[in-house]
Amino acid sequence: EIINKVSIGWNLLYLKDGYGCKDTLAFKIDPIEIIPDKYFTPNGDGNHELWTVKNLESYDSYIIEIFDRHGKRLFIQRVGSFNIDGESEDGPFLGWNGEYNGHLLPSDDYWYLITLEDVRKQYTGHFTLKR
Repeated sequence: EIINKVSIGWNLLYLKDGYGCKDTLAFKIDPIEIIPDKYFTPNGDGNHELWTVKNLESYDSYIIEIFDRHGKRLFIQRVGSFNIDGESEDGPFLGWNGEYNGHLLPSDDYWYLITLEDVRKQYTGHFTLKR
């Protein structure tokens, strides 16, 4: 049988065979590592046009925030139950294009804060926008 919706962390599986024999099995599900891009180059050549986060689709609820070097928040997207009404704002995070209020931001380092509700963990770091 296939088991769905298993929680991250320790789980206990109760087993019973056709003869009535019972047993339990403890197992651990580790969170899937997210991998934010270290750089992106939104220059129209079709390569690395958006800053993305690999494996983020494995999580139902998260917040992506991007800041400049002075701490000004340039981008935020709330997905899943982190949104006020429990629905995604714009669907899953597909990437950031390097713009703020419709203006192209300059080549520089930018910082991210990613909050994952499922594992109650925050990831921080920086990446480079190169034009």
